[in-house]
Amino acid sequence: MVDDHPLVGAGLSAIFSQSDWGVTVVGSALTVDELKERLGCPPAAVLLDIRLADASSPARNTKALIDWGTRVLIYTQGDQHEEILRALQAGALGVVHKQDPVEELVEAIRTITTDELRFSSDGAGTLSPGQHVSPRLAQALEILLHRAPNANLADQELAALRLYASGLPGKEVAKAMHLSEATVKTYLRRAKDKLIQEGFEAGTKHDLRTAAIRLGILPPIV
Repeated sequence: MVDDHPLVGAGLSAIFSQSDWGVTVVGSALTVDELKERLGCPPAAVLLDIRLADASSPARNTKALIDWGTRVLIYTQGDQHEEILRALQAGALGVVHKQDPVEELVEAIRTITTDELRFSSDGAGTLSPGQHVSPRLAQALEILLHRAPNANLADQELAALRLYASGLPGKEVAKAMHLSEATVKTYLRRAKDKLIQEGFEAGTKHDLRTAAIRLGILPPIV
């Protein structure tokens, strides 16, 4: 386990050791480099906290662990959707929310450390590890994965849309962008027109928030 809160590692180690989960914690550390130094040889899998105190990149941490020869399961509070997605795209095999029950964490560990026989379209069979995504995070990650391109919005149009769709009234958007309300209205009108051309609904503020989430400029609601 790699987590910058030592009590997390100690707590999970105690839980696994006191129950017949079939999971053994062979080491824990505050950083990826520290874990590699302590263990020497890679374990079957690493439970990786998405955000560490050393401000290291989750995607780079994931890649470093994979290059070391282990499999990665992300462990998160759940509000860092972009970072989680990048870690999964870097090769992490799953993600578990820290509020998920221990049973789900154990199942996720078993899933990613078990190779399953899978068949491709040409009938060739290969052994591949399983994957697991916490139900708490699945919808948000799905939205990010399939979010729309920027719909050709200019930077100022995107900025105005993000602020307005987040709930600010036009006057506050203008203040935040150091522009006149009239200019902000122009940017928003242009943004709406472009969104409609791209097939978005843009008639209400709720529509604009939905569009902003799909564009990736506002976080998903979970």
